[in-house]
Amino acid sequence: MTSVFTHKNINNNLNFNNLDLCLCAEILERERERERERDASQGVN
Repeated sequence: MTSVFTHKNINNNLNFNNLDLCLCAEILERERERERERDASQGVN
């Protein structure tokens, strides 16, 4: 059996990957901000 990738399928996969990347970037940014706040409250630069 061979998989047939149509142009549409490829675009859909790329769109989902981009959404995942955006979500990951947002989550990482929030984690960094939390760490900064935690460090600031502990008096660490």
